[in-house]
Amino acid sequence: MLDKRASDWGSKVRIIGISIDQTKESVVTHCEEKKWMSIEHYHRGESDCSKVYSVNGVPHVMLIDMQGNIAFKGHPANREDLEKDLDALSRGETLTGEGCGSKKEEPVQDGAAEIPKGYKELDSAVLSSEITTLNTVFEDFTKDEEMIKLTEEMDRAFCVLVLQMKYSPKTGNYIGKYDNYRVLSGP
Repeated sequence: MLDKRASDWGSKVRIIGISIDQTKESVVTHCEEKKWMSIEHYHRGESDCSKVYSVNGVPHVMLIDMQGNIAFKGHPANREDLEKDLDALSRGETLTGEGCGSKKEEPVQDGAAEIPKGYKELDSAVLSSEITTLNTVFEDFTKDEEMIKLTEEMDRAFCVLVLQMKYSPKTGNYIGKYDNYRVLSGP
């Protein structure tokens, strides 16, 4: 993106990568292999930046607006088009939606909070059962010889299931939603 859009964005857009790799040498090797040389790269090392910025998974994106505020924070798959987001931010516009600092509070009707799109009320017994079932499914993946063979030559092959939960003090209920991120890349 940076190479393609350098003339449009000029100095208004910078992409900075902070790696959680074990060594800085592995960061260099990885960036050279991927030809990610336009991006500024840093090695997290012993830094507590992941904790400070509440990074709970990889990849994780933070888009910073022209005033230095966090405009979006979360998994890049939660944004429809990061390039369009960078265009908007370079023009001084505000991003909206999930993970954005500008997100409006959920509307309240008749004293109860409206459930946002994609969320559902959670029952602790059902949730416990779902998590137990998912653990079994993931354990089965690790024993599936065909699955193992298919993924051996892939650069990346993983699945991350994220449960986002919110508690409403107004209703006393929990709501939540699952996001499933699957990454398979390679031959």
